[in-house]
Amino acid sequence: MNADLSELLRLLQNLIRLGTIAEVNGAKARVRLGPTLTTEWLNWATRRAGSTRTWSAPI
Repeated sequence: MNADLSELLRLLQNLIRLGTIAEVNGAKARVRLGPTLTTEWLNWATRRAGSTRTWSAPI
């Protein structure tokens, strides 16, 4: 039971990570975060509402 609880806590801690954008691939709408731990390519979501049909790359 204790091992299951520690695994659950580890998963929760890794659910959201803050980072700095290291690379941007605008054509595929993906970013890599770094510099301490460089991630794989991640999709980004642009928050828009209404009838807006454009997206903006992260800065």
